[in-house]
Amino acid sequence: MANMRIVLITNDDFSMWHFWRGLIRTLKARSVDVLVVTPDGPFVPALLGIGARHRAVRLKRFMSPWSDMWFCVGLYRLFKAEQVDLVCNITVKPNVYGAIVGKLAGVQRIVGMVEGLGYGFNEGRAWQGKVRVGAVKMLYGLAGRLSDRMGFANPDDCATFLSLGLISKRKAVVFRSMIGINTQEFCRSSTENVGDHNTVHTRPLSIVMVVARVVSSKGVHEFVQASQIAKGWSRKVQFRLVGPLDPEAEDAIDEAYLRAMVCETFQWVGFTNDIRSVWDSADIAVLPSYYREGVPRSLLEAMAMGTPIVTTDNVGCREVVEEGKNGFLVQPRDSAGLAAAIEKLVSDDERRRLFGERSRQKAVAEFDEVAIIKRIMTELYQIEP
Repeated sequence: MANMRIVLITNDDFSMWHFWRGLIRTLKARSVDVLVVTPDGPFVPALLGIGARHRAVRLKRFMSPWSDMWFCVGLYRLFKAEQVDLVCNITVKPNVYGAIVGKLAGVQRIVGMVEGLGYGFNEGRAWQGKVRVGAVKMLYGLAGRLSDRMGFANPDDCATFLSLGLISKRKAVVFRSMIGINTQEFCRSSTENVGDHNTVHTRPLSIVMVVARVVSSKGVHEFVQASQIAKGWSRKVQFRLVGPLDPEAEDAIDEAYLRAMVCETFQWVGFTNDIRSVWDSADIAVLPSYYREGVPRSLLEAMAMGTPIVTTDNVGCREVVEEGKNGFLVQPRDSAGLAAAIEKLVSDDERRRLFGERSRQKAVAEFDEVAIIKRIMTELYQIEP
C-alpha cells in the first residue's frame, strides 16, 4: 500500500475536515499519499496538519455550467499530473464530474460515495425541478457506469439507484451512514457517565437541540412552531437551533424570520465549530427533516453523546431510531406531532435517561467510524486490511 496515491474530492473543506479526517488518518497510517481536493477555506490548515496534501478548486454547490467546466479542466490536469491510483468522489458534483474526468484521465480506480440525494431528486412543483431531476438521474447513471464501486449512506438511496438502473447491484455498497462517528471523541466527559446527564432534571430548563443548516427542508419551521406549543408546558424548555443560514439554497429561510421568532422557548444560535459542547448541553436531539438525507451527522453525534432522539420517519433519519427505545419517529411537516413526541421526553426523566443510554449503545455498536472505515477500505476501495 506504500506509495499508493488516493484523491478525495468533496465540495467544501468543512465537510472534509469534520467528517472525513478519520479516514484520512487511517490512510496516512498505512503510508498512503492522500490528496484532498476542495475549495479553499479555513479548515485547510487542519487537513494539512494530519498529513494530507491539498489542492484548491473552485466548485459551486448549485448549477453553474461555466464554473463546472473549469472544475473539470482542473481535475483532468490534476489527475494527469499526480498519476492517481484511486479517486474517491463525495457529494453530487464530484461523483458525476470526478467519474467522467477520472475515466478520461486514465485513473485506475474510481469510487463514489452518495451521502444523500438531497435537492437533486426533489422535483418540487415547477417544471425546472422536473428538468433538474431528469438531468441528475442521467448524470448519476453515467457516473454509475464509469465508477468501479459506489457507497450509499442508507438502503433507501441504494434501492432508488438500483430501481432506476443508475448502478448495477455488484457495484453498490450500503454503509448505513457514510463515515460513521468517532465515539471516543463524541462522548460524555469522564466525570459524567452516559446516563447521568439525563437522570435527574436539576437544571432550570430542558434544552431541545437542532443542529442543521437553516433551510425549510430541515424542518426549521416545524421546530419553531413546536417551540410555540411548548409555551404551554408545565416544565420550562428552550428549543435551540444551531446552524448557519444558507442563502443560496432554494428553500432558504430569511434571517429576519428567525430573529422575529426568538422568545423564551426558542433561540437561534447560528454557526459554531464546537459541536461537541453543543451536544454536551442538550437534553434532547431533534431533526424534523423532510430533506432527502443520507444519515444525518448531527444525529450520530447526539447519539454518541448519549442523547435521546426525536426525528422524522424519513429517508436516512429513520436509520438512527429504535422507536420507543432510544427515540421517537414523527411524520414530516407535523409540528404538533413533533411537539407531542418532545414533550414525552421533557416530562419523563427516567425515559430520557434510558433512551440516552440506548442511543450511546447503538452509536458504538452500529455507527462507530473504525468499523465503517474498515469497510470503506476493503469493500469500496478494495484495499487489503
